[in-house]
Amino acid sequence: MAKENKEVSCKRLPESYDLYINGNISEETLIDFKKDIHEKLDEIEEISEMIHAIVSLGLGIEPAKTNLPEFNIHVTTYGGDVYAGLGICDLIKELSRTYKVNMICSGYIMSMGIPIILSGTEVHA
Repeated sequence: MAKENKEVSCKRLPESYDLYINGNISEETLIDFKKDIHEKLDEIEEISEMIHAIVSLGLGIEPAKTNLPEFNIHVTTYGGDVYAGLGICDLIKELSRTYKVNMICSGYIMSMGIPIILSGTEVHA
């Protein structure tokens, strides 16, 4: 009997995610940024669980070796609220523990923008 080729497809992890911090740093900026990060992390977790479920079916399917996606955070700011800025720094540092976080200077970086841009894994101007 001929062996059947079964094709299984599922969503793949992207190579990178782009996030943006533009304009004045405020509590609203912090809340929006935190929401954006959690949406991306939820997507990564969902895709990883899907891949694990397919592999655990025992169909002889091996997952392709995947690297964790990188995060590219584009920043343009004159600065703003210090407490919100420090909150953003904390989020980026936490993200940097697991993922490569490229901080990209997309324009002007002043005041509270300096510690934010320095919080990632790498800085690109």
